[in-house]
Amino acid sequence: MTCRLIIHPTDFTLTSDAAFRQAIAIAQRDGASLLVVHVVEPPSPMLVDRSSVHYRELMASQRVRARAILEKMMVRAKEARISATDVVLEGAPPEEIARLARKRHADLIVMATRGRVGLKGMIMGSTAERVIGRAPCPVLAVRPERRGAASPRARAAAR
Repeated sequence: MTCRLIIHPTDFTLTSDAAFRQAIAIAQRDGASLLVVHVVEPPSPMLVDRSSVHYRELMASQRVRARAILEKMMVRAKEARISATDVVLEGAPPEEIARLARKRHADLIVMATRGRVGLKGMIMGSTAERVIGRAPCPVLAVRPERRGAASPRARAAAR
């Protein structure tokens, strides 16, 4: 499968950074464009009145923070010679990511998954699982790197 457009949703965690590196590698291999998206999730209406000044200030500060981090990611993508753009959306991440993938006719979504287990994983599921269920294209879910585990390059060198 050759990709023309890869979407990388990010929550700015270390696990997301591993998925970003994977998205860059695939984009380089295929000559694809990369669209990096961060979804700002509004607080529950039970906690904050969405018409309040506090709510607007909170959302604005989250968008400003996201833009600053995305700018740094765009520099990394350009250093890798990848055509990249970014977008900040507001809403529920799984729905917004899937909607963006449909709208932009994405070929692949590359995102992090934490591989939650236990009661929290059973009840909530992961954002990646919910994106997989809604996405119009394949989703590559990148798991976190295990601490102390050798990198693929180190394992290959040891052989």
